[in-house]
Amino acid sequence: TTLNLGLNFHFGNDRTAGVKDESNMINAFAGWKSGSGIAIQGEFYTRNDDFQGGGDSDTSGWYVQGGYTTAPDGGTQYGIDARIGMVTNDDNGPLTTVPSQYFMLPATAGIGNDEVTEFTLGVSAYYHKHLLKSQLAYTYLDVSDTTGGASDSTNNGLQAMFTLLF
Repeated sequence: TTLNLGLNFHFGNDRTAGVKDESNMINAFAGWKSGSGIAIQGEFYTRNDDFQGGGDSDTSGWYVQGGYTTAPDGGTQYGIDARIGMVTNDDNGPLTTVPSQYFMLPATAGIGNDEVTEFTLGVSAYYHKHLLKSQLAYTYLDVSDTTGGASDSTNNGLQAMFTLLF
């Protein structure tokens, strides 16, 4: 059994789209993995960006995911996992922090007061002591403009992945 806990603070001066950006971010995460194949992980962050010349952007997000992997059977293991997550932009600035799994965001996302909710369900197979992996995942993504100024959108995606370690 393994338990992981973490806390991260970020204070920085960056450039976003050529505009000076002072940012502050707090990130907290936890994960637990049992010896019986069960794993659970979660994370929360909040970020504030103050842009030179006015304007700011306050974003926050979280996710919880869990999975189960069977015991090895002749060098093959199977797994199933699920994830739910959300990112919210509370101001009219750009959505400056978007997790990489949101590959299906429409071009209008990140403008205005967007709220992005994601649900993912996946299955995996590991072969030859994890030297070969195949994975199939379905993602449902909902983008809502919380001010009502833009249209909402819903996206569905199917990902297939094959990994070979050598």
